[in-house]
Amino acid sequence: MNRTFPLARPSQAARTTMWALTLIVAIICIIPTLFAPMPVKIGIVLVDGLVVGILARVVLRMDNVTFSVGGDVLDIRGDLSNRCMNKRILNIAAARRLDRTQYETIRPMLKLNGVGAPGYLSGWFLLQGGEKAYIFVTDKDKAVYVPTNEGYALLLTPDDPDGFLNALRQG
Repeated sequence: MNRTFPLARPSQAARTTMWALTLIVAIICIIPTLFAPMPVKIGIVLVDGLVVGILARVVLRMDNVTFSVGGDVLDIRGDLSNRCMNKRILNIAAARRLDRTQYETIRPMLKLNGVGAPGYLSGWFLLQGGEKAYIFVTDKDKAVYVPTNEGYALLLTPDDPDGFLNALRQG
């Protein structure tokens, strides 16, 4: 049986920050086109459109991030990237729910490839202890830490963290 857990809902502050960032980037991107010759304008518009499009996709998809557990698979459907992994690579016995204090001891410190906004983190980060992690975090009180056998961990905030951990441990 496949169970799907949505990401804990991002705060309005996270959404507002991401929309504001998208708007600022769009405005900054328009300014060089005012003074550039036509062939350069086309390149600028294409690159800027891509950057603004990526930011807009993150904002639009942040409410649709899901973690699906079924059979031998954990399927993460994210904002910019998806990851489907066999549960055999997960160290499920060491998976645990974190309280706010525990979260602060391993918290994400350095973004490697992803999105970092107040109240919304997604993608690849280095954790405080130097461990690499694939994360989707919106609510520190719902954080779940799942180490893997492949040199990284998962740090996720499903809306139902206990249900998510139970689903991982079944079957």
